[in-house]
Amino acid sequence: MTWRATVLVERTEDGRFVLTALGRLAGESAIGVETLLRAVDCLRMLRAEEVTDPTLIAMAQTSVELDGVYFPVNKRSTQKEPQHWWDELWRQGVARAVLMHMERNVTEAAQDTARAKKAAAWLYYVSGISMEEIERAMSQFGGAFGGSAGPIRSVTSRTCDVVPMIARAAEILHGGADLQERVARLLLRLELGIRGPAVNIARYAERRLDRGDYERLCDAGMTEQEALAKTDDAALLKLLGNDTSKVRVVRDAAQRLRTARPARAPAPPLLPKYEP
Repeated sequence: MTWRATVLVERTEDGRFVLTALGRLAGESAIGVETLLRAVDCLRMLRAEEVTDPTLIAMAQTSVELDGVYFPVNKRSTQKEPQHWWDELWRQGVARAVLMHMERNVTEAAQDTARAKKAAAWLYYVSGISMEEIERAMSQFGGAFGGSAGPIRSVTSRTCDVVPMIARAAEILHGGADLQERVARLLLRLELGIRGPAVNIARYAERRLDRGDYERLCDAGMTEQEALAKTDDAALLKLLGNDTSKVRVVRDAAQRLRTARPARAPAPPLLPKYEP
């Protein structure tokens, strides 16, 4: 059997063929088998600690599903634009093996550049940078977007579909890895376009706050229950565009966050030095 076949099925001692853990994942997932095989091919070249959030996002862009999402690139820029996006992903800690993998299974001109650019767009989207600034970054090599919100949200929506399967494959291949909590945070950031500190509030506030609201809360350091408890409604009202309903949303989210977290036990006492 080819390596692709052995990823999905294995032969038992009595000669029967049964699904592997990855084969069962392929059968249970709505994502295509080819996407899983591409992910496995790449994950085999990584250490467990290299499977970071940016790496998961970059790997997702090599999927059949994301290849089907249009994203504009300047195909006449055969050096400058491609190199820029590769450099950005490298700077974000994406493993070299993943960058090499993004150049595989390419069927049309500039497809690898589009993959890198999509991954970079997501990194911009969750960095707190405004859509206007993201649009300027995305169109710096020509081929203006005519508005970046649509293309970026199309990419992030499809990426949300693909990332859980890639993460589960990583868990299977790197036994002992548990990416469940990380992936839950990552998907929420993808969905809302928010920075990491806003995730805890966003778990409960969700789309009742918009991206700008979360960004202002982050800038003000108002994303944890303790900080919000010390802040009066007038200060929150100013941050949330004088919208009293949003203040109630934040207060409700903070309360739910407080009750969801068990109270911290006091630190155990230090053992005093023995005195004879």
